[in-house]
Amino acid sequence: MEAAANAMRWQNRLDRCANVSALSLLAWDYCQTFTQEVEYFWFSKWSLVKLLFFINRYLTFGLVILSVLFDLYPTPDKATYASHGPSLKFFLVCFHYSSVFTSDYGLSSVLRLHRRRSVLPTLNYS
Repeated sequence: MEAAANAMRWQNRLDRCANVSALSLLAWDYCQTFTQEVEYFWFSKWSLVKLLFFINRYLTFGLVILSVLFDLYPTPDKATYASHGPSLKFFLVCFHYSSVFTSDYGLSSVLRLHRRRSVLPTLNYS
């Protein structure tokens, strides 16, 4: 039983480190590409591509920030679950599924964008 608890603690710590690393990487990417974003997207007319770009860019960043904030606070106690249980569980489930969706969608979108812009010409994928 103690081994299982230690394994869960270790997995929790790895998840927290991964979330902080993801936030750091996203912040670095934002700092590096912000001028290009302003140049290519901010002053162009609205289109589906522009909408998807902003959803992909800012929703992912917001979800990673929320994930790091959730890691900072301990698990809610029984009193919190008793008063806010169903709504809290619903929010956490929605948050989890939306973060999984945006991370997979975000990675594929970034790779497509880099391929189109010829930033990563060495990647050859179909």
